[in-house]
Amino acid sequence: MQPLVDIIKRADATIERDLLSALEERDQELAEQVKSRMLGFDDIVTLEERDVQQVLRSLDPAMLAIAMKGASPAVAETIRSNMSERNRTLLEEETSLLGRVLKGQVDEARSQVVRAIRDLEASGAITVHRAVEEEVEYVD
Repeated sequence: MQPLVDIIKRADATIERDLLSALEERDQELAEQVKSRMLGFDDIVTLEERDVQQVLRSLDPAMLAIAMKGASPAVAETIRSNMSERNRTLLEEETSLLGRVLKGQVDEARSQVVRAIRDLEASGAITVHRAVEEEVEYVD
């Protein structure tokens, strides 16, 4: 699975879209597994600020509070710094009300964030920059 994900991640956006579309036609479940490995919740830190803001506008603060449970400081800072003051206050209120949360709930909330990113990318509203391998020039 991972070699397939790595190959698709290195393709340009058009080829990636075509490959995933063809894969969906053949095997919907496999396509979903590949998609879930290509983009994760922590990848929100790689988005442009305006794209993060657009993603966050489409999300419910209560769900986002659950998704952020146990998130890395970089992810939490990216999310908080790209929210309006009002939404940041709502998020803080939701976070303070949260008690213990099951891992499955966190995973589902994070999946919703990733789906929102994918949907906005598919509509052309945002651009997700895939990691590109560093080019190294070898001298003989």
